[in-house]
Amino acid sequence: MRKSGNNRNRKDFSRHLGRRIANRRLETGQSAAELDRLLSLAPGSITAFENGRRSIGAVQLFMLSRALGVPMTFSIEDSPVLAGVPLDDLPPPDTIAEAERFLNAFYKIGDANLRRDILGFVKAAGESTDIGRDG
Repeated sequence: MRKSGNNRNRKDFSRHLGRRIANRRLETGQSAAELDRLLSLAPGSITAFENGRRSIGAVQLFMLSRALGVPMTFSIEDSPVLAGVPLDDLPPPDTIAEAERFLNAFYKIGDANLRRDILGFVKAAGESTDIGRDG
């Protein structure tokens, strides 16, 4: 049962995130197709994010935030999914700032193959810390 509740929260959060992205995109006067091209996403990706049909990863959220001229936290502000979450369960601000510094440095790496390798390393390191955890 818990899994079903988590799935619903993910869908609700994806819809909230999509609305925030769509509203900001419209404020900036950009089309979804323009953002797809700017961010090197497959055509229709922004529309899928905005409609909550596709979830968005941290790197994509970071890139979108930069393209829309807002901090990453903009997208989660006023989220009904997070409304009941105790502040102790949220990542501390210094963790978010650290992630943003990492992403800024990551995108300064011009070699796409090196970025792919680094991303693979980070994913593997993260997965190895999940071993043995209840999930």
